[in-house]
Parts: sequence; C-alpha cells; structure tokens
Amino acid sequence: MDTKQKILDQARESFMKLGIRSVSMDDLSSRLGISKKTIYQYVANKQDLVNQIITRHTELERELMRTIKEQSGDAIDELIHITQHVSQLFRTMRPTMLYDLQKYYKNSWQKVKVLHQEFVQQLIVENLKRGMNEGYYRSEIDIEIISKLYVVQSQAIIDENIFPLNEHRSDRLIEQLIKYHLHGILSPKGVEHLRSFPPYNYSL
Repeated sequence: MDTKQKILDQARESFMKLGIRSVSMDDLSSRLGISKKTIYQYVANKQDLVNQIITRHTELERELMRTIKEQSGDAIDELIHITQHVSQLFRTMRPTMLYDLQKYYKNSWQKVKVLHQEFVQQLIVENLKRGMNEGYYRSEIDIEIISKLYVVQSQAIIDENIFPLNEHRSDRLIEQLIKYHLHGILSPKGVEHLRSFPPYNYSL
C-alpha cells in the first residue's frame, strides 16, 4: 500500500470513530508515524483530505453495491442486502462524523448529496424494473416518481434538522425506510416472498 493510501485509510478510520473535528492533522501524523510535512505532500489541507476520502469512499460504495446487485437472487434480496450493508456502515460510524460534515465541511457534504442522489436513484430505478419483471413489485408503479421519492426520503433520514442524531439511531431509520418502501411497492407475490427473509418475517 502506498503512502497516500495509508494516509487516506487512517484518516477515514479515525474520522468514522471519532468524528472529523476531533482528529487533528497532528493526531493523524502521530497515528501514522510520519511527519505532517509528508502528509502535506499528498493533501493540501484538512478540507482536501476530507474531499479525497469522500471521493474514494463513494467509489468503493458504488463498487460494493454493484457486487451486491450481481450476487443477489432477486430484487427483494438485493434491496435487503443493500440495507444490511448500509446499516452496518452506520453502526461503525460515530454520529459526529455526519454532523461535522453537514456543519463544518459543507462543500464535501454537498458532494455527498449530489453523488448520493444520482447513484441511489439509478440503483432504485434498476431495482424497481427488476422487481417488476420478477413479479415481486406491482406492475403499475411509476418508476420515475417512486425512485425520486426514495432518494428524497433517504436524504431526509440523514438530515440532522429532521432526525437529530441524539434522538434517532441511523441504522433504525434506514430499516424503517426500507420497510416503508417495500410495503408500498410489493405485489401479493412479493409480500409472500418477503416473509421468507428472517429479518423481515412479519405480516403486513
């Protein structure tokens, strides 16, 4: 692993555990065992460091989502596995990281929102088409409207002004979002199939 990648990986791990504001460049230098001068050969400043981490994280998440899609047995299986992955991601992330991004690194946060909107909407569009073809989702669904609604709702659950981090667990919000989404799009065949998934074994 090259030096730049080590810097990005260590910073990402530290930010996720402690929050962005709580980790100084001196802290990062100490954790890596290298000088700040060396770090600044690869990043211009802390803002640049955050931007690079966000870009890399987004790329990795996209790759992982594609892998989940390819390995899933059907549309419902795909959506549930994506939900489980995102829930696990939020469990390893301190709420202060999201708070810091939204309040102190607004340019990076805006980048996250734009990439999220474009990628997630396309992901949901493809999932809806797949589910409709498999007969698990209702055939009369308006794909454009539902995919956009999903994006808006998924952005809302990470908005501190709507769901304060000290009052709502992120993984719980994601779970409720997916259940709400599924309940609105499942066909009778899909409802029956959903009951075969242990984490979602409940009656509508």
